Amino acid sequence: MAGVIDRRPYDYARLNGNTHEIRLIHLFRTLSVDGFIQCRLETLELSKATNLRALSYAWGPEQPKRQIIVDGKLLTVRENLYDFLQAYSRKSKLAKRRNLWIDAICINQSDIEERNH
Repeated sequence: MAGVIDRRPYDYARLNGNTHEIRLIHLFRTLSVDGFIQCRLETLELSKATNLRALSYAWGPEQPKRQIIVDGKLLTVRENLYDFLQAYSRKSKLAKRRNLWIDAICINQSDIEERNH
């Protein structure tokens, strides 16, 4: 995943509400060639979401914002979430599983129906 970055914004695939799907973040151990935090999102049924860590946090100020790489594309996050991902990535270098559920990333914040669900 440390290859070429697609500079277009990340576009969420729709979740299946009938099967109670969620997304999990898999945080990569290395930064991209451009120095971005990298992760990928996996969609799975809630009943199969095991061995994960959930993050609930105060959203913090709207600005400044930072960018991370999700599935090879750019996603903008607030600075306090970026700082967490950076610290968590360093802290968990030796961890085998780096599965996270963070609402600001795992829920498509621009989709009101998905946010409400």
